[in-house]
This record gives sequence, C-alpha cells and structure tokens, in this order.
Amino acid sequence: LADTGFDENAIRRAVKAKTQNCAVLTVVTAEDLIIYKLISTRERDHVDIHSVFKRQAGALNHDYARKWLRDFEEVLADSTFIAEYERLRAKYEK
Repeated sequence: LADTGFDENAIRRAVKAKTQNCAVLTVVTAEDLIIYKLISTRERDHVDIHSVFKRQAGALNHDYARKWLRDFEEVLADSTFIAEYERLRAKYEK
C-alpha cells in the first residue's frame, strides 16, 4: 500500500493502540497523521489536525515532522506546510 518513501516510513513507525472495546489496532504516529492531514486538500483533514495537536502537543517530534513537511513543500511546490505546522504548534503548546 505504500506509494512513497513517506508512506513506507509511516508504516514502519506505526504503533499499536487499544480501542475502548479492547481491540488492538495498528495506527500511524501522531506526527505522521498530522503530515498526512496537512498535505491533504480536504477541509475535514485540516479540521482534524486541531484535535491531534490538542491531544499530542507536548509529545510530538517536531524535527521529524519538519523534515517531511520540508520535503513535501518542495515536491508539491507549496511553501505553507511548515508555517501552518508551527502556527498550530504555538497554539496548542503553551
């Protein structure tokens, strides 16, 4: 299912999470989820980012996220990803 180096990396970094019903799922890390949602064109994804930052703000690996966002800025010719990440980081990390 991995189309890009980022996808392959996100799959390797995936973690186990337990649901309220005690099912165990494999999910991408918070950083990878934020990156996926920041590069998405769907409005709903941009809304979802706020809840991820709100829950995970103090535990995020910012260097990792910036590295991949920088790569996506170059590939997609969009220089807004890191700025938006930092804006959200400042809002939720107080």
